[in-house]
Amino acid sequence: MKKYLFTLGIVITLSFLVGGEFQKRKIFPYGTGIRGEIYSFFNFNFFDSNSPHKANDACNSKNDVHHNFSMFANRQIEKIFIGDSIVQSSFNKDLFEFDYTVIGVSGMTIDCLKYSKKYLKKINPKEIIIYLGGNDSDLQGVENNDQIKNTFKNFIEEVLNDIELEKIFIIGIYYGSENHRNYDFAYELNANLRDIAKLSNIVHFIEPYNEFNFQNKKINKNLSYDGEHLTYEGYRKFFDYINSSIKMN
Repeated sequence: MKKYLFTLGIVITLSFLVGGEFQKRKIFPYGTGIRGEIYSFFNFNFFDSNSPHKANDACNSKNDVHHNFSMFANRQIEKIFIGDSIVQSSFNKDLFEFDYTVIGVSGMTIDCLKYSKKYLKKINPKEIIIYLGGNDSDLQGVENNDQIKNTFKNFIEEVLNDIELEKIFIIGIYYGSENHRNYDFAYELNANLRDIAKLSNIVHFIEPYNEFNFQNKKINKNLSYDGEHLTYEGYRKFFDYINSSIKMN
């Protein structure tokens, strides 16, 4: 009887772990799965620089970054908008009144920027808009905010040095819903992005779009179906906000 209960306990435990892993990855397909919850339960700092998950392992979307950016790297494109699935899922600038070619990669974290640099040199844009850090703020990366700030700062400095840019716009990460977003992480990340925007007079910070802040309130399903990813109307309002913010700079 004891052997039977022991075996049943193992089966139930394994079923929980496997099921939890897949369920977490259904919600966050590029994340840490239920392992992240286990690390948190035992107070293991997954983002600690001394953890076995080093910064060079952070970009789970490396291959997709190479593929997606290389597709645009065969001619000059003067205005581009780069980022994660929020950018990618807008599909095409012609769906909206938006004059920037969209280059997005689902699951992209800030650490992935390093893989885009050689393609950006070939694209040779005059203006870049960057919306990146949502996955980091959902705790789907492995860098802490200090590491992220350094990574982003180095990227901006390098593209300013390598490309004759006229403008860079860094969009603050909107706060979305607590179902996805770690608000403390997002607040600190946005503060760091504001500081990075001070590197040059051609770098500008665009504040997070407040209509996508669903903290302590019901998600507006007209704008977002899950509190993070956007509907058509959500994109329309987001791009209108970006366009008006650009005109102010």
